[in-house]
Amino acid sequence: MKNIKERLKVRLLLGSTVTQAQCLKWWNHWRLAVLINRLRNEGYRIQTEMVRTKSGKTYAKYFIPKEK
Repeated sequence: MKNIKERLKVRLLLGSTVTQAQCLKWWNHWRLAVLINRLRNEGYRIQTEMVRTKSGKTYAKYFIPKEK
């Protein structure tokens, strides 16, 4: 799992967003929220945006905001 957490961290630091579906597709990993929590505990300021689909379902999109 450490490898996946490092890949996630790099992707977020480069300005990308990550969703559960992407995490599953890229790394075959189901527990994105656990990885996000661990990175937050390490001090990374990861924010969550809740996205609503046209069908009314919601999902979380994680990102690190750009510094001003």
